[in-house]
Amino acid sequence: MREERYAAVGALIGGARDGVRSMNGPPGTLALFQGRYSIHRVTPVRGGRPRVNAVLAYAREPGHRLTELNRELFYGKIE
Repeated sequence: MREERYAAVGALIGGARDGVRSMNGPPGTLALFQGRYSIHRVTPVRGGRPRVNAVLAYAREPGHRLTELNRELFYGKIE
């Protein structure tokens, strides 16, 4: 299991840029990364075309479901 690295996260939020990687892809760029362990942000959506996000999630056990919190974060609602 990976470490949460709270001190490093706090330093980043405080303005440190050690280890920061930036990506400047054109519209339509596919970016894959480990979201849980990667602090990330995206540019604001501009123009009339909506942004499309796809979240790929994998589980070790068959039938695994996202928690209510994760469903709300990913889909904006809980059913």
